[in-house]
Amino acid sequence: MKRVFNRTYLTLLAAFVMISAYGCAGSWHDVDQGFIKTSGVMIEAEDGSFLLRSGKLFKPPFQSKGTYWAEKPPTALSYKAECNGCRNVRVIVPGRKNALYGVLRLDKVAVGSSGPGSVSYYIKIGPQYIKEATDGNVTVLYEKVKNDTRGWQTGWVLWLSDMPLGYTE
Repeated sequence: MKRVFNRTYLTLLAAFVMISAYGCAGSWHDVDQGFIKTSGVMIEAEDGSFLLRSGKLFKPPFQSKGTYWAEKPPTALSYKAECNGCRNVRVIVPGRKNALYGVLRLDKVAVGSSGPGSVSYYIKIGPQYIKEATDGNVTVLYEKVKNDTRGWQTGWVLWLSDMPLGYTE
């Protein structure tokens, strides 16, 4: 009987230590608001379900089912395999006659995250990204959010191109 108790105790202790060190899987919270900093930008869902305008706070119209962690930042084509809850959007940006095509991901944030990105999305689209998203090229923008146990995660990700990206869930 004593041996069973010791094994049970050690198993529970090990589980507690692992949870304390790495956090509980699935411990996420919503981000309550967002803001598009770049003047003249509008992000509209291709299905017409939402429109986000620069200079105005917005309540996130959706939140994705995951995030990217430090060991695997998003790449130009990662939306095809790893998006998990993204939305197809059209993005109107200054200096372009036609809207860009985009795939937008608004992530939930892990418990233990800190800094401005853990409570609000701050979307800024610099001119270099607009320039890179031409001739069929895909560029990716994202915001880092600090996490106390895992380094950093993404708060939001936006893939842009002048050609349709063909994302389907």
